[in-house]
Amino acid sequence: MRAPFGALKKLSTSLTLLGSLVLAICVGVLTVLWAMNGQWVWFVVGVLIILMNVGLLVTELRPVPTAKTWHTRDVRTLIDGIDNDVAAARKLRKADRGLSAVAAWELVQRARKADPGEAAD
Repeated sequence: MRAPFGALKKLSTSLTLLGSLVLAICVGVLTVLWAMNGQWVWFVVGVLIILMNVGLLVTELRPVPTAKTWHTRDVRTLIDGIDNDVAAARKLRKADRGLSAVAAWELVQRARKADPGEAAD
């Protein structure tokens, strides 16, 4: 069931990048015309729009980190002394940038329920 959503995510990202690129090109042409005509307010607006589009392109094309494989004992060691589950999940996500919030929450819950003496996965 994940495959169709992955394809839709790729399509959405591709269309966003294409639209951003087209917008940047069109506004770039207008910005050059505004600069030649001395319309400096519109020139600044055009430059700002182009910079925002470049920022969008950079954030969309940035590689996404992959999550590590976490064992219950490692999670328990990391969150030792933290009583709040939300704070524990936040600390786990800081340790692993590729981990989703839901996955971090589930790992914290599993570590809290597991017996410390048992052989953890």
